[in-house]
Amino acid sequence: MAKSRTEWKKQNRRIYANVKNAKTKPIERFFSTLEQILADLCLPGYVREIKASAAEEEESNRRLEWQKKSGYILTLEEFANQVVKAIDCYEHRTHGTLKHSPQDDLKQAIDTEGWQPSFIEPQDLYYLFLERAYATVRGDRVTLAGKQYIGPNLTQEMVRTNRGNLAGLNRQKVELRYDSDNPEAGIWAIDPRDNQAIFLTAVEPIFMLDDASASASLEWKRKNMKAVRDAYRSMITDAPLLFEPEKFKELNDARAAALMSDSENKTASVPEKQSMSDEQFRSLVAAKITVEPNIKERAKPVYLTPRDRYESLFFAIAKKEKVSAADLAFMAEYEENMTDEQAAYFASVVSMNKQ
Repeated sequence: MAKSRTEWKKQNRRIYANVKNAKTKPIERFFSTLEQILADLCLPGYVREIKASAAEEEESNRRLEWQKKSGYILTLEEFANQVVKAIDCYEHRTHGTLKHSPQDDLKQAIDTEGWQPSFIEPQDLYYLFLERAYATVRGDRVTLAGKQYIGPNLTQEMVRTNRGNLAGLNRQKVELRYDSDNPEAGIWAIDPRDNQAIFLTAVEPIFMLDDASASASLEWKRKNMKAVRDAYRSMITDAPLLFEPEKFKELNDARAAALMSDSENKTASVPEKQSMSDEQFRSLVAAKITVEPNIKERAKPVYLTPRDRYESLFFAIAKKEKVSAADLAFMAEYEENMTDEQAAYFASVVSMNKQ
């Protein structure tokens, strides 16, 4: 019994839905027939239809609650088996319109007309249920749901055509297709240059103390580098030479002889070095020491990649060296775009230094 009218209305709330899509009408007719067959089987868990009165619905809810407490409600597997039995009953009983069962009608179509069922290919079915997402390529990888994915190993054909891999799409936005129920099985990236799908696999994390993982990573890198080298060599095999050394042999010999003669003349004309007192030597050394800080301040290091610059600044801070404000700003910007692999590497360095 409900304690108040408001509580009773909450427990017996009725939601009405009016289906207006005409395409659903045929299947609705089948659903009502299937529901009636399930009701004829006297299965527990039956809920009265929407046209029932409030008193009938209240009694239905009371009966449903009693079945739940008594453990009569079917499990999902048990209910699915009963639905299969109901469909089998529907297929084998005589229909008024056909004057026989649907199975008899199907058998007649196969025997007399040669009808054969058609099936959707598994790959087409899988494709229909793929989810869609978008991601920006970072190097040769994309990140989906916090996990990195990478394309296949480079081949000579990929390098020559710049297709089939994410290596040539750095910082570009690509469309992804994936199975939300099983993202570990791999995903597809749509190449915006030719709309071809590139299959990507999940990137396995590399642990510094795992020799097998490190060896596999190095082997993968060697194979990709070899593919690039082989592609370069194959592309320059038929390239014409810019010059033929044999044609300029006499000129080169004359030039070498002239350089040798000039070198001998310079050696002969070099005056002997005058001896230097200890005081003069110390004064010259002191002058160089005085100028050295200014030279170091003006000289700026040159880095090949942003990672090299970040790593240099990272270890400089670890050594408690002074770092400029511009370098600190660069480090903050680099850390925002840092991949999970890079973050794990620097975190491991910090933890090892603390030990």
